[in-house]
Amino acid sequence: MGGEKEQWFGPGETARRVGVTTKALRVYEREGLVVPHRAESRWRLYGPAQIARLHQIIVLRDLGLSLKSIKKLVGDHSRLREILRLQRESWNPRNTRSGARSLS
Repeated sequence: MGGEKEQWFGPGETARRVGVTTKALRVYEREGLVVPHRAESRWRLYGPAQIARLHQIIVLRDLGLSLKSIKKLVGDHSRLREILRLQRESWNPRNTRSGARSLS
């Protein structure tokens, strides 16, 4: 780690690496979920922090959360842990009682 250089990627390479489209990246940016760095040329660049955020967004989308819900959650790690715990419990077959809590 000591001599490693941070890697920054353009939208195409970032989208390929995280498994989304460049259009999805633009939507996430427009919704304020991720803020790419802007090069002097105004090109969007994604570094380690942005890619980590994109992974969070993708996981939460895969869990069925809306972008609006994700926007409320990202950055609030204690709330995020609680939401993920509730989601995990709701998927547990042993917790199929009628009063199971869900995310809205």
